[in-house]
Amino acid sequence: RLERIHTYAAQEPNAIWRYFSGVTLDHEGNLWIGKDSRGLFRHDGISPEFRQIPFGSEYDRKPNTYDKQIRAMLTDKSGIIWIGTILEGLFKYDPNSEPFIHYSYNPENPHSISGDEAFGIHESGIYPNRIYVGLRGGGLDMYNPQTGYFKPVNVAFGSDMFGGSVRAILE
Repeated sequence: RLERIHTYAAQEPNAIWRYFSGVTLDHEGNLWIGKDSRGLFRHDGISPEFRQIPFGSEYDRKPNTYDKQIRAMLTDKSGIIWIGTILEGLFKYDPNSEPFIHYSYNPENPHSISGDEAFGIHESGIYPNRIYVGLRGGGLDMYNPQTGYFKPVNVAFGSDMFGGSVRAILE
């Protein structure tokens, strides 16, 4: 039942809804918003407040700036929130236990993610619990949570100036 509608003025200088780059809704109805230069925020849908969720050691570097530039977000069936970033790879976040797990490209590890610019995230409907990650210059990877490994998915697509990018995923 709707009791109250809250409106926000877009002119506010640090308004959360300006320049957001990723959004996902969790199983409890919380709205998660990724900002280009201000990180990760959670809104419970009830209060007018947005809670900033810190992750990484760079969190307090400069006021109103943040090194983790979020590009894609997904809440999977188990409630895990996946966060794709520019230059920082992929983050896995469990809101119940609140640790962040960071996945980044490591040329020495054949099971690492294939790039650090994650622009698309999709949970597979065919392969249970598998997560696809679209990468700028790294193609398409599939993450297997049982092994903790990323595996490149062999797809035929035209190359771009980055050597093959996947920005959106539909299965």
